Amino acid sequence: MVTEMSRNESLLGQSGRGSTATRPQIMFSAVAASQDRILVKCAFVDDSGRRLGGDCDQETADIIKRFDSTVIGTNKTYVLGDRCWHYYIDANTGRWYICVAAREMGRRIPLGFLESLWQQFEARQFSTAQLQLPGLQRTQEEFGKEMQTLMEKFNDPSADRLTSMMEKVRNVNDNLMESLDKLLERGENISSLVHRTEELSASSNSFRRAARDMRNRAWWQEKKSIAIFILVLLCAIMLILFLVCGITFSQCRSE
Repeated sequence: MVTEMSRNESLLGQSGRGSTATRPQIMFSAVAASQDRILVKCAFVDDSGRRLGGDCDQETADIIKRFDSTVIGTNKTYVLGDRCWHYYIDANTGRWYICVAAREMGRRIPLGFLESLWQQFEARQFSTAQLQLPGLQRTQEEFGKEMQTLMEKFNDPSADRLTSMMEKVRNVNDNLMESLDKLLERGENISSLVHRTEELSASSNSFRRAARDMRNRAWWQEKKSIAIFILVLLCAIMLILFLVCGITFSQCRSE
């Protein structure tokens, strides 16, 4: 699935994840055979049983007729008020994959949802009978549950790795600021911190030099031991030869 910005996407700006009380979510999704025929649809139901996209059904049926049907194989976004309609048209089947999300949610997560929705629906390989009445009713029931599960996955904050990493960065930043505040409360100043840093750096350099010297001494000690061993071995061999052959090796020559 290729991603391309549409004219309306300039209104989106950044992903807009501020510290809001309610996290922006995907509230409605649908798969359509064409601009005037929706096959399956699902309004997201949250943990409290509230249908977030309950009013998106008819609205989506009307708005989809305004979409550009020539952008096949490309992600597009249509902005209306505080909501965004993201859609993708499959180049092979001509099917439309649509989701409605809060404008503050940006594009990354909704487009990731569309790609997963496209993959799951195409993987099911529904027959023509299953996509027409009366078989379409059962397809709606079965795949509608999968759409709800998929929206739950992408609406879960823990599923968004980037958001999770940003939250960790914020936590680290908060902890750092808290530590700095405590240092200031204890009367620590920048000069003393710099002095301590220099001391730590000097200690680190001293430790590094000591480690290097120790490594060099160990290396030389090892080589010295090997040399002594070889010398002792040679002396032992010479001593044996002297005992057997004499100092002048005359006994060995006479034999």
